[in-house]
Amino acid sequence: MDFVGPYYTPMMALLVKNQRYKDLDDLQDSPTSEVCTARNSTYDDDWFKKYRLTPKKNLPGTYEKCISALEDRRTRMDAVATDDVIAEGYAHSHPGWKTLRVSRDPEGYGVALKRSDDKSTRLLKRDVCRALSGGMTKPSTGKSQYETLYDRHLKPILGRSAPDAPDLTQCGGQR
Repeated sequence: MDFVGPYYTPMMALLVKNQRYKDLDDLQDSPTSEVCTARNSTYDDDWFKKYRLTPKKNLPGTYEKCISALEDRRTRMDAVATDDVIAEGYAHSHPGWKTLRVSRDPEGYGVALKRSDDKSTRLLKRDVCRALSGGMTKPSTGKSQYETLYDRHLKPILGRSAPDAPDLTQCGGQR
């Protein structure tokens, strides 16, 4: 695999449905709360121990099942551990839900491509690098393609404009 990125470095976060949780301490102090995450995610037993949180027994295979449990008023589920941008997306569409940011995620988001030296793969990698590195400025707006994509898809959810374009060292001379 070839990799372009990272283009976004998320925060590890908790999506909470209950307004009684103002911060991480409130969730940690609740003796009845459970936190769901997808099985085999980066939120492992050590992470739960470090932040003194109780993981859901029998973690599901997908985040969608965690969200369904969070929506179900009959469960003890009070939070879903996931990246901040994902949590913010769900909070944006569920009034009363919010994101508690916990820690910086050591792994950034990127684009994986099948390693190949054919022309179409080289052109795709070049264009992804240009878009994500801030290249390809649109004359009509004066914004880079990265800023335009960020502002279109993430600004409405995160409430902030695009940060500086990421340093995509994997792109080399592709810009």
